[in-house]
Amino acid sequence: MIILLAFISCKKDEENSIQVETQTTEDPDYFQLEVGNYWVYENYKIDTGGVETKLTELDSIVIVGDTMYKGEKFFIVGSRTDLYGRILSYNEYTWWRDSSSYLINQFGTIRATYANYTDSFNIIYYGNGRDTTEYTYYQMTKPESQTTVPAGTFSVIDFLRKTTANIRARGGSFDPMFSHNQYAKGVGKVFSSYNSTTPPFIENNIIYEKRLVRYKVN
Repeated sequence: MIILLAFISCKKDEENSIQVETQTTEDPDYFQLEVGNYWVYENYKIDTGGVETKLTELDSIVIVGDTMYKGEKFFIVGSRTDLYGRILSYNEYTWWRDSSSYLINQFGTIRATYANYTDSFNIIYYGNGRDTTEYTYYQMTKPESQTTVPAGTFSVIDFLRKTTANIRARGGSFDPMFSHNQYAKGVGKVFSSYNSTTPPFIENNIIYEKRLVRYKVN
């Protein structure tokens, strides 16, 4: 009886240790949501001819606190711009949380995920009052090459935005435009790019980029 109980106890311990190890490897933590974490970025402008200009202002994202909303814990994020590059006032904040590997805001909008690389998110239609002129959708991808920024070289996942034109409504064919929000494991967002217009009209392909310079994660 003693030998049998000892065997059962060892078996339970072994199963528990395997379970803990599995949970650890399944949590890559691309978003790094902890109070006090911050990321600083250099800004660049790339014109339609591919000429790159480094802008003088640095940008930053800072997790300044947390709050409960509808029974869920959200992290309060301060930033000079939002994830689409639009300028915010300095007292304007967004709320983020990691919902089963989906980065979402307080409205339930998906900002990124490391669990779904097949579905499209946040599909948007732009129109001229008579017809849809552009279609924009977001989808997660895994770039084949690594991303290099001033803070280093990283393997990333990419929250990709693609905008295409309605040829009939626009009266011609235009190349698709792409914007990116790229996240590295254990670091957070290392790179982003966005178009200069809202909505991103196909013929205006000026791009602004943010490249990570330094960061602090707990």
